[in-house]
Amino acid sequence: MLLSEKPKLLFVHIYKNAGTSIRRAFLKAGVLDESKELGLHGHATAAEIARFIGEEAFRGYLSCAVVRNPWDWQVSLYRYTLDKPNHHQHEFVKALGSFEAYLDWRCAEEVRLQKSFLIGDDGTCLVNRLLRFETLAKDFGALCAELGMDLSLPHLNASQRSPWRDCYDDRLFELVRETFSEDIAYFGYEDCSLP
Repeated sequence: MLLSEKPKLLFVHIYKNAGTSIRRAFLKAGVLDESKELGLHGHATAAEIARFIGEEAFRGYLSCAVVRNPWDWQVSLYRYTLDKPNHHQHEFVKALGSFEAYLDWRCAEEVRLQKSFLIGDDGTCLVNRLLRFETLAKDFGALCAELGMDLSLPHLNASQRSPWRDCYDDRLFELVRETFSEDIAYFGYEDCSLP
């Protein structure tokens, strides 16, 4: 996450959605991140932040987050976990042996929706601006223009991998569609398909 008073900006960092790159761009431009003083973890949800600083204070910030196609998100999470030996799930995911086994486990045992990072207790989205990973350069540029800033976005923590569609067969594609149906509908990814 990132919390700044000048500019009045609050960034909710959904993991593996370009958050490290966005934070780095703002910090490099001299934006001071005051989130560490809150004692919240780097992937705190909007609801956690709002409860901590108060809903009125939360509404005083331009709040934003990046969302990503759930199929691509799962490939990125898998590759990142495998590529980082210090990741807390590295050994577990490595032992699963394949992306297929990973998805079977993820969809049965540990589902976390991107939506859960952004909604309040009443189910409404707390964040003012949603940037899409697929159009990130354009969306980040628009956000920066709104803040009166001209920043370039570095590409950090990227997983080295093939296009996400190459990782799916029909069964796995439908498994993600069913498991992450709330994210797919909420963020408008219904048109995604395999070739």
